[in-house]
Amino acid sequence: MTNAVQITQTDARTTPVRLWLLADRTRLLMLVWDASPLPPVRMSTSDDTENGRGLLLVDTLSTRWSFFAHQQGKVVWALLDTLSGHD
Repeated sequence: MTNAVQITQTDARTTPVRLWLLADRTRLLMLVWDASPLPPVRMSTSDDTENGRGLLLVDTLSTRWSFFAHQQGKVVWALLDTLSGHD
């Protein structure tokens, strides 16, 4: 979400971002839309860098993630196995 908000504030106007959360008992699917057509880019960071870890966290916590073009922008999605093996 932070990346989506930041990229929509780079031009003279601010555009909305959208978040969808879909879940069942074992998985969570998160989708974030923003108006930028630019693909998400995972940045290299050092220990003292304050920003740039968003996609690292998504990659680490999710089972898989990707993005696709949608309505003059893009959707970044991530699938998390939230309760696998637990009742």
